[in-house]
Amino acid sequence: MLFWVERSVSFINMEPQKVRLCELTQDNVADVVALKVLPDQTQLIDDNAYALSEAYVHRKNAWVRAICAGHDMVGLVMLFIAEPEHIYAIDGRVTYYLWHLMIDGKYQSKGYGSEAIKLVIDHIQKLPDSRDIYLMYKPDNDSAGSFYRKHGFVPTGEIRDGEVVVRLTFSQTT
Repeated sequence: MLFWVERSVSFINMEPQKVRLCELTQDNVADVVALKVLPDQTQLIDDNAYALSEAYVHRKNAWVRAICAGHDMVGLVMLFIAEPEHIYAIDGRVTYYLWHLMIDGKYQSKGYGSEAIKLVIDHIQKLPDSRDIYLMYKPDNDSAGSFYRKHGFVPTGEIRDGEVVVRLTFSQTT
């Protein structure tokens, strides 16, 4: 099954770029692994090779897509879907987590991350029992905290594995 979602991002003096969430294939996985955050961000987010290894280990629960804009691959996103019986499920219901969202350093601050997160939210809202989405980030990652707050995520008050837990309730996005 091919999954394809698009949004346009307009830039001053540039043609709009279609932001898409693209399936990973044997032809593009090396390109995804080659994407890197800025050097001062490497301690704040796992690299894509590690994220893909997590997706492999948790393949029953992982949903992974490359973030593409025009002809360029600009990032990677991974969801973790905890079924009601899973240890990460909350209140015995399907629980959605954004486990990884990265934009390559040369594509940051161009709106790709914002468009990608909107596509992810659109996707999750179409899934069963979707009420909210959770994610975690390192407390010293101020840019991530600001980015997620801008998109409606609010702290739950919980620190898990040394990271801040935030949640977006979908009624907040309408």
